[in-house]
Amino acid sequence: ARPGRGGAPRRGCVVVDVVCASLNPVDAKYLLGDKLPAALDALLGRRLVEGQGVGFDFAGVVASAAVGTGFQVGDRVFGTTPIGVASIADQVATPAHQVAAMPRALSFAEAAALPLVGLTALQIFRRNGLCEGQRLLLLGAGGGVGHVALQVARALGARVTAVAGAASADLATKLGAEHVLDYTQGADKLQAAIAALAAERPFDLCLDTVTSADDRDRASGYPALVAAARSPAGDGAAALKGRYVNIGGRLGDWLRAAARKVCGLDAFPKERELFWIRFPETSGELAELAAMAERGVLRPVVAHEVAFKTAAIADACEELLGRRVKGKLVVRVREDPRETNSSFG
Repeated sequence: ARPGRGGAPRRGCVVVDVVCASLNPVDAKYLLGDKLPAALDALLGRRLVEGQGVGFDFAGVVASAAVGTGFQVGDRVFGTTPIGVASIADQVATPAHQVAAMPRALSFAEAAALPLVGLTALQIFRRNGLCEGQRLLLLGAGGGVGHVALQVARALGARVTAVAGAASADLATKLGAEHVLDYTQGADKLQAAIAALAAERPFDLCLDTVTSADDRDRASGYPALVAAARSPAGDGAAALKGRYVNIGGRLGDWLRAAARKVCGLDAFPKERELFWIRFPETSGELAELAAMAERGVLRPVVAHEVAFKTAAIADACEELLGRRVKGKLVVRVREDPRETNSSFG
């Protein structure tokens, strides 16, 4: 059943008073451009969000719950909304299978920052079998997805080599990266550093959180750079022996990803993947992320909070598109007097 828009919940759904909701680059791209091809953006981009707002993830308090969902009025929860139902709202109705109990170790702002990026990381790692002792090459470790993916990978026991700017190096080290490589040193030096680290053991997986349809992101040349990285050992083996996973791409890439998602047709080279997140039936994965937070091994970094006002949200979207954000931006919808402050440490 489709969720209602507030009021009494439909079967299998919960209605949540939103305390905080997360802003992600995908929201900014839909509102301000570059998610869709330029030829379609003016025609479709704003129609996708007009009258609906944006946002996919939230944290809040259950206002009402359908029988059998397992939730009660007053429960603190976090989760995602279905496509087309904005999470940046005073109240949302969403299927119970997209919601889980909010980890007590996190504030509402931190919990709201977690679902989209946390599910992205966890689903990619599960799909590719990342496990204890394996090596992950993480491109863009200081961003919203990257800094959470680093922590999730470490929680799974993986060894992480993080690629980030100098400003994010300390954060990546603090979050558990085994090695941190500065991409500003130039492509040749970065490629050589990746190859040198692979001499010990090739990387089992590469997660690229940078490359997208935007020319600024594609300028990094990461796919070609990693593909060309070879061990300095005599055999000249590839630095990456596993899959290269992107979370952004051009229209053609997304069409291929859609074909795989809908009908199982995989038109990507076997060593490449454009990831498409799954929202339904993710309460178990959200609970797994919550357990990591409770163990103290996962905490999203909230760069700053944004007022629940149209102008403030638009400014925050511009900030996201400017690639100036380290961590996540969170919209504060309402205050909660019982909330206590928390910080990573």
